[in-house]
Amino acid sequence: MMRVISSLIAFLVLAAPALGDWTSPLLVNVASSAPGPSAPVVIQADIAGPVEDVDITAWVRWSTNAGASWNRSDMFRLARPGWDSTWQGSFDVPGSGTVLYYVQCEDGSNWATQGPRNAGDAWPPSVNQLVKVADEPAGDMVNNPDGPFLDLTDVHFGISGEWVYTRITNNDNQWPIRRGILGPWYLYTAGFRNPDAAQDTFSWALAYGNILGIYDPGLYRINSYTEEFERVGDIEYNTSGNVLAMRYRPGPELGL
Repeated sequence: MMRVISSLIAFLVLAAPALGDWTSPLLVNVASSAPGPSAPVVIQADIAGPVEDVDITAWVRWSTNAGASWNRSDMFRLARPGWDSTWQGSFDVPGSGTVLYYVQCEDGSNWATQGPRNAGDAWPPSVNQLVKVADEPAGDMVNNPDGPFLDLTDVHFGISGEWVYTRITNNDNQWPIRRGILGPWYLYTAGFRNPDAAQDTFSWALAYGNILGIYDPGLYRINSYTEEFERVGDIEYNTSGNVLAMRYRPGPELGL
């Protein structure tokens, strides 16, 4: 018997402003005003799609201490002619220094996000170097006979100049991949899409597990239409307490 943990998340990780130039079908045209010292900066972002029919939440996160911590300011939809799909938010900037920010939105099932860059390739990465891409409350596993390690509590992603990172936490202090000679087996995955790729047919999943030669730790390509999958590359992984970290050095297959 095989039990699979799967957190397939539609998302796009972006660098902080001036560090990247990616766009997404969900989150596009992110722009800011030019603030004066100790004045508010206004952030606007277009969110494509049928915004009238979907419950979309958007917000901006910003940092004045080089990403050591992040604040949150909610954004609201302007909803007026010419601005129907534009969300706006603001925050106050200090009198001097550097301010980093990124924008996120979610529609109840998919997240689109910018995010900080793990510029130093810290491994395993700390949580402030990544961006949260899912709400996973503790204790939401119902009738779980296997253990609290199947109860995911957080999922983060991030990028650097060399790697794609993910960090998953659970409601335990272990990440077993098998119980007994005949199983069950467990596979822990975190998935993403790159909507800006030349082909949007595929989703991608970083996976940790070892199931009878069918699944090994690696990056898997998943056909979004046929659900066929194949392993396309090796990953690095690290487990420590309730944290599972994985990273993959992408090539042209991801369209990055």
